[in-house]
Amino acid sequence: MPFGLSAAPGVFQTVTDRLMRPSMIPTAECDLGDPYGVYLDDICVAGDEFQYMLQKTYALFNRVRASQMKLKAKKCFLFKRRLEFLGFVLTKDGISANEDKVARIVHWPVPLNRTELRSWLGLAGFYSRFIDHMADIAAVLYDLLRDCVPFVWSPACQEALDRLKTALTTAPVLGVARADKGPFSVHCDASQRAVACILSQEQDGRQVVLHYHSRKMPTNKRPLCATHVELYALVEATRAFRLYLLGRTFFFYTDHYALQWLRSFKHPEGKLARWLMRLEEFRFEIRHMKGKDLTNADALSRRPDRPCSQGCKTCERMEQRDEERDKVVSFLIRQVSIVNGDEWQTPNLAKAQQCDPDLKPIYDAVKAERKPRLQDIVGFGPITRSLWVQFKSLVLQSGVLKRCFEHSSGDPELNIYQIVVPEKQRKELVLQYHTSPSSGSHFGVSKCYNLLKERFYWPDMNTTVRDCKVHKFTKDQIEQLKVKQTQVALKRKSSDAAAPDEFFKKRVTQSDVDRATDNLIIRHRLPHSIVDSEVFQNAILLGCPSNVSVGRRQTFRKRLDKHYEKMKKNLTEKLKKVRYVATTADGWSKFRRGFLGMTVSWIDPDTMQRERAGLALTRLKGSHTHEKLAYEMSKINETFGISSKTTKCTTDSAANYRKAFTVFSSNATNSQQNGSAQMDDEEEDEEEQDLCEPISLEDALDSAELDGVTLPDHQRCAAHIINLLATTDAKEALTANASYKKLHDSTETTLREWWRKQSRSELVSTAIQDGFGVKLEVSGETRWNSEFDAKLQIVRLIDKDEEKFKTVIEGAGLTLLTSTEIKFLREFVHVMQPVAMALDILQRDKNMFAGYLIPTVLSMEAQLKLRRSMNGKPLKYCDVLARTLITAIRTSRRFSHYLEDEELRLAAALIPCFKLDWEKDETKRAELKDALIRRAERIELPSDESQTQHSQQKENDSQSQNTGRVADVEGDAEWQAEDEPEEVSAEDAFFGITPVAPASPAALETPEQEVERFLATRIPGQGVVSSFAKAPNGKRDFPRLAEMFLQLNTGLPSSASVERFFSECGRSFIALRNRLGDATLEIEVLLAMNWHYWDE
Repeated sequence: MPFGLSAAPGVFQTVTDRLMRPSMIPTAECDLGDPYGVYLDDICVAGDEFQYMLQKTYALFNRVRASQMKLKAKKCFLFKRRLEFLGFVLTKDGISANEDKVARIVHWPVPLNRTELRSWLGLAGFYSRFIDHMADIAAVLYDLLRDCVPFVWSPACQEALDRLKTALTTAPVLGVARADKGPFSVHCDASQRAVACILSQEQDGRQVVLHYHSRKMPTNKRPLCATHVELYALVEATRAFRLYLLGRTFFFYTDHYALQWLRSFKHPEGKLARWLMRLEEFRFEIRHMKGKDLTNADALSRRPDRPCSQGCKTCERMEQRDEERDKVVSFLIRQVSIVNGDEWQTPNLAKAQQCDPDLKPIYDAVKAERKPRLQDIVGFGPITRSLWVQFKSLVLQSGVLKRCFEHSSGDPELNIYQIVVPEKQRKELVLQYHTSPSSGSHFGVSKCYNLLKERFYWPDMNTTVRDCKVHKFTKDQIEQLKVKQTQVALKRKSSDAAAPDEFFKKRVTQSDVDRATDNLIIRHRLPHSIVDSEVFQNAILLGCPSNVSVGRRQTFRKRLDKHYEKMKKNLTEKLKKVRYVATTADGWSKFRRGFLGMTVSWIDPDTMQRERAGLALTRLKGSHTHEKLAYEMSKINETFGISSKTTKCTTDSAANYRKAFTVFSSNATNSQQNGSAQMDDEEEDEEEQDLCEPISLEDALDSAELDGVTLPDHQRCAAHIINLLATTDAKEALTANASYKKLHDSTETTLREWWRKQSRSELVSTAIQDGFGVKLEVSGETRWNSEFDAKLQIVRLIDKDEEKFKTVIEGAGLTLLTSTEIKFLREFVHVMQPVAMALDILQRDKNMFAGYLIPTVLSMEAQLKLRRSMNGKPLKYCDVLARTLITAIRTSRRFSHYLEDEELRLAAALIPCFKLDWEKDETKRAELKDALIRRAERIELPSDESQTQHSQQKENDSQSQNTGRVADVEGDAEWQAEDEPEEVSAEDAFFGITPVAPASPAALETPEQEVERFLATRIPGQGVVSSFAKAPNGKRDFPRLAEMFLQLNTGLPSSASVERFFSECGRSFIALRNRLGDATLEIEVLLAMNWHYWDE
């Protein structure tokens, strides 16, 4: 992977981790032991004796040599007693700060603004582990970084800066944690200002300090009580020292005696419960230590506050805030209750609920313990209908109607009861909550609403709170939208549509609303929570009658399950009617979740059009072994009843997929030949090292479950092989010719610089857009043809106007290509164009058949041989590339086994636009023709397609064939007369197809005559529909060959179908939807892909 990409550092770190991994090379010569460190390209190996260090150095060199990597001699430091590593100094005594970096920090000038101060604190914070109570010392400096505080450099700031510089110059040497030594100890203390923690370990009878940590106390933690503040210090210590403490028993030392009973809390709630849960994963013991003995961590809480100078605005503001707080507290002591008045007494409240016209029918129904019917409620207002929906949650307590929320524990004492407020009391209730200082609402909508809903409820309560006069008086009012005046008549037009309510009532039903909602959410991948959105509901229900609704998320999920069952049933019924199917399978990972995706496709026997559908998106847990993949694929095939109908299953070249088909395929010999092609050591074998997730015993496979596993024949993805041809095999040309490598590397470096700067710089992107009218296409990371398309665009821009191209590139500040590099790029695109064409053809989804594989590969080979010259002259730079690709095509690791496969050869002969033209050997062509005849003689036609279809006269047959035939999607048109010239498509030119007029069928044809007539016909385009599809009268031109075509060409040469399926899956993993469960994700993706099987 080239550097400059965002993923490059992570990939290189993985490589170095594997290099140093103990299990990589299990030999004595390569054993490094434990004490070593690696970060990107920096490796540090330690030892306590010279001979031991010498042995480890040899081991490191052996590992580097075995991995074919190199070490730069001038950057290697061997047998050092003092070493600088990652900004620190390592010695036998421990770890200390780098003197050069400390000198830069100490001599840093006084910051003049927030940016300079932030830079200095970031640099000094790198060595915070060496400074005790750094957060306390630098607190005044961190306050200056706040936007609401003016940047004024005070004497206190200068004092803090000097103290930090002094602490850095006198920083101690910290020890190194030793696994074979005593337990760890953590000294903690906290105050309203900061939290301080010190990690130490008992080594050789003395406490050795390993790490200092301090943090400024968050603003929301400062009002907490002393016990909670000290407990927060423990939580912060476990977060900072997690790598040291996890899995070991250690001691907490604190001066807060109450923390010794930390785990004795019976009913912790809120933040206390969350903090205790965080501490549960550690094994520790809390020991009390007096404050005078805990001087190392307790110093910050005992540090005296120096009085500020006179006129300090901060102190005056704090004193004023304390005075206001005292006034509020004294008033709250006199305040007894927020809600006052006789109307809130139980008898009066029950009477008011019975007198309210919206509450009375619900009140009477709850009292009678009988839910009214929907027909009885439709005539009431929206409040009554809303309460009717929540009827199960409504109860009567002392005659008062309340809404009950049951606690998740099931304890009735913990249930929450809200009084259903009548309409007359609502505004007064809101006003009392606003005017009461003890409510804490401060005239805020959210706070007032949250306080109200603790005790009260009525439908649309939030709107009532928002419309309160107090809010409208204190909040800024949004001005009414003004109509912009125009200077010219008819410059702006507006329109609206209206219709009587009866128009919609007759045409819009609840079923229509549900269908529109489900289609919009599923097919456009909207979050499920959108059904609860008021904006979405208003948009869906615009113009609809009042008796229909969108429903809630739970209702939508139930409909989702029903749609899935309907889709699954209809798809299974459809597949039962098909005689031959083909599948594609591949693995997919997203957000650390691994999935197996499968699609199915088949050829409709009547129209000869390919149809496709998604089968499954199954979650894979644990390692993706060949046994697990075989079991899941076999189970999916059995679910849809296609185990015996599947002709081929196409996957990529991953080792675990190839092994699964080799072991479990019904035709093991064919699958072994197809899947065991040798792979390069350098090429990506794609052995699925996917996420190794925890797996339960129920998910583990036993031998009994694998006994009935059977898979169909395997087909390696030809597009993936061509991708390897264009990448892995093309790299061999770099080693074969030094001048080619030099030109290739220089050109590639320049182009990637263009793509990188265009994506990162707005100025460069704008300059290219303005100069060329389009942006440069950027090379992708997964598929090679995206890189070719990007280079082809550059060549076309150069050929269009080379001088303008140079001007635009120079104006964008980019490096120009030399004349030699431009010639090289032209030759490179000239050579690689057949490879890109072949890749695009095989990745096509519409009307792609297995018979396309061999003609495409042979045409690619022939085109590469022709392109060894350009404009009548031999290639000067890229001839070695063309020769390398031509040689690689027929190797065993690429296409040699495909070119000799009998079924693929027969499938290619049945493609009407190819026939036998791709086979140049006359002997093999005659053998292939005889094989077609022999296979046609074994074909048993269905009763409705017997040979009696040719008993009519030739004229009637020709007329029926030419008048009612469906045109091919990929370009089959009705036959044109020879005197009407037809433009040859790029694909026909690639294959060298020349049309020949079709012959009329005989009255009664033998299999040999049918094959002879078929081979003598050429039709523009594919000709599949024109040759094999049923005419309106139910007859075919070539009935036997049509059946053979279905048998041999149902398979797919590439796995592009499942790759497109995964692109649909990716749309469901946007930020708001990545919490979808595995089952819900599979249901939604399959419904989106197979929507025509449920939306009828």
